[in-house]
Amino acid sequence: MAGQCTETKSKRGCLMGSFERNQETESLGLMDIIPYAENRGQIILTGKQMFLQKVVGDMIHAGKLGTHRIELKVEVRNRWGNLFLESFSNRKWMTRGWMDYSQADWLWWYFLEQRELYHMDFAELREWMFGGKGKEAHALKYPERLQSKHEQANDTWGWAVPIADLREALPSFKGPIDPVAAVANSLEFP
Repeated sequence: MAGQCTETKSKRGCLMGSFERNQETESLGLMDIIPYAENRGQIILTGKQMFLQKVVGDMIHAGKLGTHRIELKVEVRNRWGNLFLESFSNRKWMTRGWMDYSQADWLWWYFLEQRELYHMDFAELREWMFGGKGKEAHALKYPERLQSKHEQANDTWGWAVPIADLREALPSFKGPIDPVAAVANSLEFP
């Protein structure tokens, strides 16, 4: 049917496609993440500004550690213990993924069901994945593959990297953090 979404039921009863479902998932995640970030400083969300969102990331955070650009990824659940690091948002059109174009300082990854937030320094992650400053590249250790979690028009490609590997390799890696409990307990920003 023309105009009808597909795949998943939304709160409004309409069937949603992957784009709409991802927007809803991100909105639910922001309900937990915004108080966590605001408890530790000031934030500016960039979601309505496409240029800023693509280049800077999803939010700008100013706190005790300075001002940082944050790329935020939100998923419903942590089913496999991996983070999907996007190489192409649409490979057939050669549209590079956020691992290439984002100029964020930090990458935050949030799993809604488990209330698990992970974060790491984005430059450190890129250097570890692609090499640089005399360091070995690790991207070839993880087969680049087509995203298969959701049916979508784009052929999104990337690397499924185990969280355990990132925790071991990146000194800046933090998590899991429960942002809801952190706000309730007023824990210090890691």
